[in-house]
Amino acid sequence: MSNDAEFERILEQSINYDSNQQNARQISTSESGNILSLFINIKTKGECLICCDDNKITIKCCQCTAIYCKECFIKIASEFNKCSTCSIDIKANYSKIKDHNEDIQKKEEARIASINSQRNTSSIAESRVNRKAPIIPVRSSAPVASSSRNVSHKAQKNDNTEDLFLEDLINNKIYNIDFKSYVTNTSIPVPNFRYDWNYINKELTFYPLCNNQNDMLNITIKYDILDARFQAEFYPWILELLKNSLNIFKYKWNIIAIKINNFTVNNENLKKKLISEIIDICKISQA
Repeated sequence: MSNDAEFERILEQSINYDSNQQNARQISTSESGNILSLFINIKTKGECLICCDDNKITIKCCQCTAIYCKECFIKIASEFNKCSTCSIDIKANYSKIKDHNEDIQKKEEARIASINSQRNTSSIAESRVNRKAPIIPVRSSAPVASSSRNVSHKAQKNDNTEDLFLEDLINNKIYNIDFKSYVTNTSIPVPNFRYDWNYINKELTFYPLCNNQNDMLNITIKYDILDARFQAEFYPWILELLKNSLNIFKYKWNIIAIKINNFTVNNENLKKKLISEIIDICKISQA
């Protein structure tokens, strides 16, 4: 069994494991103590990458955008010892993970404090205005106060998630996405590809799987230059290429590869021009 297949098995068991099943192997939780220590004083909630629960306290990988709840992270660290997205060694990076999430927590607390301060200032100013204005009674059958609290709570939760995502974009982290598109048999003459991350060299490389004749280039994104915003626009279009015939797919792929592989300037206007050119290539008639 390959490492990827074994990892998928462990993830599936970590989600669906039933302690009453006699034939199921119990998932190891040997790293419970170390993982629990990472969650001390952490209050940030997010959507766990594994169980998809969005109402649990979570921590983030220090290297990519993956987010884990306590239970799922314990099982992954104990069984496989690698992040399911970027494959970083978990046990060797406990200190970095802890520091990273404590920094996130401090920023979140500062953000909330700033919002509360602004609200208090606004309330004081509004109160002063209201004291000078005539009081006009208003009848309403709707529970306005209760509704406002619910909306504010939901908005605050969404703002928190969005802020963390935007911070990843600003820091040029890889925009992680699972394409669910590649095949394992490279001899099949159909358009397809796989991709690998190289965090040391800050590269994300796409390899064409239909390259039996060695007539196709790899596409290598240097993600500290072609950052997460570029990647978010690029990914849907590289998937669009899969709709082409094999010959047209190869032709378009190689043109795009040359453009991206030769791009070395961190310039926003040039990046916009590049993605525009790529979109135009992908839109060209398939005939």
